[in-house]
Amino acid sequence: AISEDILHFLTSVLPKKLGNINLLQNAIDVKRFEKPVDFVSRKDNSICNLISIGRLDKNKNHQFLIDVILDLKNKNIPVHLTIVGEGDQRIALQEKIVHLNLSHQISLVGLQEKVEAYLWNADLYIHSAIAEGFGLTLLEAMAAGLPVISLNGGGNKNLIHHAENGFIIEEQDVNLFSKSVIELFQNKSAYEVFSKKAIDFSHQFDIISYCDKLSSIYKKVL
Repeated sequence: AISEDILHFLTSVLPKKLGNINLLQNAIDVKRFEKPVDFVSRKDNSICNLISIGRLDKNKNHQFLIDVILDLKNKNIPVHLTIVGEGDQRIALQEKIVHLNLSHQISLVGLQEKVEAYLWNADLYIHSAIAEGFGLTLLEAMAAGLPVISLNGGGNKNLIHHAENGFIIEEQDVNLFSKSVIELFQNKSAYEVFSKKAIDFSHQFDIISYCDKLSSIYKKVL
């Protein structure tokens, strides 16, 4: 099981005769996402630079993020959101962006091979999936030093220590989500603390230790 949420689900539906279910949370290549010390950022530090990565489908719920950006704009917060990914909701999302006059605040950049560079040019990672098995992109963002603000999608709730490495929002409340963004954007000292804790937390999920744990599980079963 890749998360505690999935573990509870499998335990409830699978027959006991199958034996034990092992919890082994997903992993990332931490070194790939760590920001190089010589990296020159292209971001405008006067703007709150947000990023979200994921398929453009209804479950990822990017419509909600567009509403958040509109709310931030209406509150006079200088903001820009980059959405990385492709999917069947692209046209609907683009139409909503244009309709709300947010073309200067939101960019749909499609699929990108070097997503880490996009993370290094952002300040915060925001996530709005309705249901999430785990949340690899959240860990990748943390490894890049980004605090995470996310809706509770189930499997991702254990990745965010609320008010430590990010904020977990329990309901689809645009105002509450926006307030969390503003809090970290305007409080630079708090941001630095969150960023450090995000990096430290991501190291628990490095692919090297994951492989060792997976090998141990296989050996035990054999």
